[in-house]
Amino acid sequence: MSRFTNKVAFITGGGTGIGAAVAQQFVAEGGKVVLMGRRLAPLQEVAQPIGGLAVSGDSADAGDVRRALELAREQFGGVDVLVANAGGHGLGDAAQTDDASWRLATRLNLDTAFVCIRELLPELIARSGNIVVLSSLAGHFAGPAVAGYVTMKHALIGLT
Repeated sequence: MSRFTNKVAFITGGGTGIGAAVAQQFVAEGGKVVLMGRRLAPLQEVAQPIGGLAVSGDSADAGDVRRALELAREQFGGVDVLVANAGGHGLGDAAQTDDASWRLATRLNLDTAFVCIRELLPELIARSGNIVVLSSLAGHFAGPAVAGYVTMKHALIGLT
């Protein structure tokens, strides 16, 4: 029996990069995956060959997350692992970062993880599940040219 047999992972930002790699490895080790992201095409490109479920939506929007969770329940029976991977944005030092850029960095990095944790937590507790929140080395160091990104990655570490 593989280590993820009968386990389902809900992966945000699963259409590219680290999220796609996590999805492929999770399935290779016996699991099933639900991939959530804003762009459906890349999600489908990853999900289709591995038998995953692609759900387009904003993982910072509670309604979208609840809808994706319901689809996961319908297709796979529930969710055992949340991989909060969605993120990005936040270039510029503090003097260059306008309010809109700051809010976008917060939404893409911190809000996505928080909303998914909050919405999936009852399911994960009931199934003795796990939560994986991806941050970055930027969460341990500071850099002058990436104020929003660094701050949000530090916040993700605090969230976990």
